Amino acid sequence: MISGKMQAWGLTVLRVVVGIVFLMHGYQKFFKFGFRGVAGMLTHLGIPLPAFFAIVLMLVEFVGGILLITGLATRAEQSRWSGIDSHAGVLPLRWQSLR
Repeated sequence: MISGKMQAWGLTVLRVVVGIVFLMHGYQKFFKFGFRGVAGMLTHLGIPLPAFFAIVLMLVEFVGGILLITGLATRAEQSRWSGIDSHAGVLPLRWQSLR
């Protein structure tokens, strides 16, 4: 069985690695693709209100990655991501069926 101290270190490493992944994806969206590129991608995927969701996606990934790496507001960021991720897979399917 893993001790409490080892488990805490493992969770810290996992939190930092996931934070780096989200930070890099947010950086890519902000500084490589830009707002128009992200909104265009969301339009292509069939997401309604692509401009709004592009802003939300870019901010959640970039700022949320920083917060995860530093360990600030980790539970709030986790709930935001789970909400966005769950809608990202379902929303285009439901939107297509409503047309």
